[in-house]
Amino acid sequence: MRIVKILLLPFILLSSINDSIAQDYKKLEWDVIGMSYLIPTSNNIGRAAGINTEVRFNLNNRTSVGLNYKWQFFGDLFDEPVRSAGITNTSSITFDYYLFNKINERVFGGLAVGLFNNQAITESGEDVGGTGIGFIPRIGYEMQFLRFTANYNYTVKTDFPNYFELGLGLNIGGRYK
Repeated sequence: MRIVKILLLPFILLSSINDSIAQDYKKLEWDVIGMSYLIPTSNNIGRAAGINTEVRFNLNNRTSVGLNYKWQFFGDLFDEPVRSAGITNTSSITFDYYLFNKINERVFGGLAVGLFNNQAITESGEDVGGTGIGFIPRIGYEMQFLRFTANYNYTVKTDFPNYFELGLGLNIGGRYK
């Protein structure tokens, strides 16, 4: 009987704090698909586009944590057209703090930490890129089903381009209850 009580204890605790988590907003939200325009800070890298998906869990009315996965499509890297697809990707853990909540309008600031992967072959056959850790400070605005974001993607490793990113995503869940 004691073992049953011990096994049930986490579920009892979770059910008791269930109402204190994200009191006014649904707990789970998902940016099903987001599209973005990338503006690299280096002059030798051309503009690019990206798509992403992100799942977030609202811890309370002010904070959320999540997982983000992005694909970026670069036309050229390091002054040369890319012979391979020029696709890079980023996997990150996100944290957002909502500065303003007004029913289904929310303004937030946040930070993400993740892995950047950039493997491409240029026209001259040079293998460029690599994998590294990076940071993504971000701000944004949620309105009903839309999520607008502005990010700066900074990598510690010099083989991956740093860039500004302006995005628009289709968001389901997470809205006001």
